[in-house]
Amino acid sequence: MIFPRYRQEKLSITVIIVTKNEEENLPRCLKALRDFDQILIVDSQSTDQTETIAKQYGADFIPFIWNGQYPKKRQYCLDKLADHIKHQWVFLLMPMKSSPPI
Repeated sequence: MIFPRYRQEKLSITVIIVTKNEEENLPRCLKALRDFDQILIVDSQSTDQTETIAKQYGADFIPFIWNGQYPKKRQYCLDKLADHIKHQWVFLLMPMKSSPPI
C-alpha cells in the first residue's frame, strides 16, 4: 500500500549521518529522509562522490578526521556539533542502515 505524502512542513528533527565513501548508499538514504528539516553529513575523508551527493541533496557537510583517540565519530557528533544542531531531537544513522525506499 502506498501512502500519499500529506506533510507540507518538515519534521523538526536533526539527522546526523556518519559517512566514509558512501556514494552508493547515500542517495537512497537522503531520499528516505526528505521530510526531516536538517541533515548533517559527518564524513571521514571520503575519496568518492559522497560530499558532492550530500550537497546536491541540501545536506550540510562536515569533514571529520579521527585522531585515533576518544571520542570516535558518533560521540564527536554529539559532543562537538551543538552549534550546528538546530533541533532538540537528533536521529543518528549510517547510510547502509537507511529506511527502505518509500
